[in-house]
Amino acid sequence: PAKEGLSQELNKDAATAGKTDASKQAYEEAKQQAQEALNKADEVINNANASETEVNEAKQKLEDAKQKLEEAKAGLTDVNKQPLIPAKEGLSQELNKDAATAGKTDASKQAYEH
Repeated sequence: PAKEGLSQELNKDAATAGKTDASKQAYEEAKQQAQEALNKADEVINNANASETEVNEAKQKLEDAKQKLEEAKAGLTDVNKQPLIPAKEGLSQELNKDAATAGKTDASKQAYEH
């Protein structure tokens, strides 16, 4: 059951577009650890001589990896675009203002207009 639960969680790919780099990295690391826990569980399952301790350790790793993966998925954070808005609006306002071109050289007027 622990292995199936982790496999299902791994197959539910989270949308990482528009998320912060740090939260995406944490999610990818959790996915990698989860895959490693699954691989270890397969090794133990396929080992006819596996001890009870090995089975319990593999099960615990699966449960821990699933929890970390769920936490990383929940921790995916949207990129904060708020600081960009006032800067964009400020530039937009400047673009909409006409510069006083009276008395300026033709070359400087042309440079301003292009």
